Amino acid sequence: MAAEHDQRYPALRRPLTLGGLRLANRLVMSPLTTYGLPDADGSSNDRHRAFYERRARSGLGLVHVESALVHPSGQCWPNHLAIHDDRFVPRLAELSRAITRHGPVAILQLHHGGRVAVEALSGWPVLAPSPLPAPGRPVPKEMTVEEIDTMVEAFAQGARRAREAGFDGVELHMGTAYLLLSFLSPAQNVREDEYGRDLAGRMRFPLRVLDRIREVVGDDYPVGARIVGSDHHDGGVDLDYCLRVATRLERAGVAYLDVSAGAGPNTVRDSPLVMGGGSAVLAGFAAAVRSAVSVPVVSVGRYYSLAAAERAVAEGSADLVALGRALIADPDVVVKSLAGREDEVVPCIACQACHGGITTALGVSCLLHPETGHELDLPVVPAERPRRVLVSGSGVAGLELARVAALRGHEVTVATGDLPFGGLLALRARVPGAAEVGDGVEYFRRALHRLGVRVVPDAAPEGYDVTVDAAPGVPVVADLPGTGTLAAVPADDVLTGRVELDAAGDRVAVVGPGLLAGETALLVAAAGKQVTLVVPGDRAMADAHPLIAGTTTHRLAEHGARTVTGAQPRRVMDTFLEVHGPKGPRTLGPVDLLVWAIGWTPAATAPRAVGDTWDAFAQRLLVHDAARLARQL
Repeated sequence: MAAEHDQRYPALRRPLTLGGLRLANRLVMSPLTTYGLPDADGSSNDRHRAFYERRARSGLGLVHVESALVHPSGQCWPNHLAIHDDRFVPRLAELSRAITRHGPVAILQLHHGGRVAVEALSGWPVLAPSPLPAPGRPVPKEMTVEEIDTMVEAFAQGARRAREAGFDGVELHMGTAYLLLSFLSPAQNVREDEYGRDLAGRMRFPLRVLDRIREVVGDDYPVGARIVGSDHHDGGVDLDYCLRVATRLERAGVAYLDVSAGAGPNTVRDSPLVMGGGSAVLAGFAAAVRSAVSVPVVSVGRYYSLAAAERAVAEGSADLVALGRALIADPDVVVKSLAGREDEVVPCIACQACHGGITTALGVSCLLHPETGHELDLPVVPAERPRRVLVSGSGVAGLELARVAALRGHEVTVATGDLPFGGLLALRARVPGAAEVGDGVEYFRRALHRLGVRVVPDAAPEGYDVTVDAAPGVPVVADLPGTGTLAAVPADDVLTGRVELDAAGDRVAVVGPGLLAGETALLVAAAGKQVTLVVPGDRAMADAHPLIAGTTTHRLAEHGARTVTGAQPRRVMDTFLEVHGPKGPRTLGPVDLLVWAIGWTPAATAPRAVGDTWDAFAQRLLVHDAARLARQL
């Protein structure tokens, strides 16, 4: 059996030499931003180190460590990992040792946020090649030549510190919307001096950085670059431009190229890095770059399984494949897959809950794998006294509680209740474009089956030592004054199919402030109905990750749905809905069906409750509470 497993993924198992470094295989950990894991000043710490060491043990050939600040002015988020001072070196040295002692090569990514840096965090002016703001950001200060000189030296000294800290190499972050890409992109760099005008001018700053790093650390120290096949700007970096950049970087001596995509204003429109976008979605960029250069090329972008990674390497689209969110969801994805245990892998469902930490400084984590970011404080230890545990409702928080409780030796029963197994996550999988969240439901189904957890439709609490409520509660439905024939139902009835849309009439109004309303409206619109999304506030789906909200808005528009913001429902008049907003009352309609998609009121009668909710980031918080509760039973 072991020999059979050794034959799996042969292309990925092949070693590779990169810039003089020997990699054991073709699998790379992408430079994942951990947000709140480092200290407030940017120092690495035990929690941060544990996150990386957990993944370094998983059989990777190379581990990238996230974007480290080379200058304080580049800070983009709280607790941004830093390398702009020698005082950071000792802890970074502990981090590099924690990685390399398990076998992988360790490479540190060097970073400056440029025009997406945050002055309120850094205390420095926002710097960019030109005074062109990123969407929703202030106008940056155009960098002087003296400031460019300062940043060249900052990158070089960052490389020196990385080498002193024991990292095997560095990677220059020339991607996303950050400083080096801003200089490269014609849409972001409109300078008329020697640092702009044409490709040679726009590449002058990045090439100076490379040259100065060589002077400081020597020619034998590998320096790679993350570049983009598109920066999602009109008139910016496209694939042809990317290839010209790539060939010049190769001539300048980069050890490898890591090919991603940017984060410009057209990201929602153009990026496939969204739920429902597919797998290996940026592979075409890497393949094109690989055909144009001779240095190793790394492909990144929704590689959620080793099968897709194997195809990319075997077919010659890339020399290496970077796993990002797959390793957030399951640090053992490589070990499990190489051993033929793919059915045990915790899947990434593209819910963006991991990325929600950027606004909260909570740190990187995962909806389905709460141990991510909590490697030191969420151990699973056997229970002192096995107990009979009833989980009433099967929301994802309840399923995680059931999984951990069973691992600890408790006898666990899950009673699904009125909703399908998986609760609201299972309902969300029915929304167009969200089917992959159902992979999370199936993961729990398999995991609980392996652990012997009993799943039943209903169960009385008598006879159990512990009962935990994992249902969302009672749907919120507003009782509007007025008269008429307008039917009103909660979103549950639509999502579960209790209301047959075919018989509900053609004109549907969905009312609610959040993602529940937006995705319910999308489900109804995809069924061919004329949909109006009625939003009481000034922004639809304000509780959702911007990429999820933007993608849902785009899909609603494709189905011809109308969105009305600043509209608080006040009264029903026959088949019309009166709403009030900043401009006073107005009437919407006619409407055949009114759907209340506001949320739920907890109705837990059990002394312990973990609940259930719709948006993945809010769900993530419930799952973390459940993970801790399961360890206390």
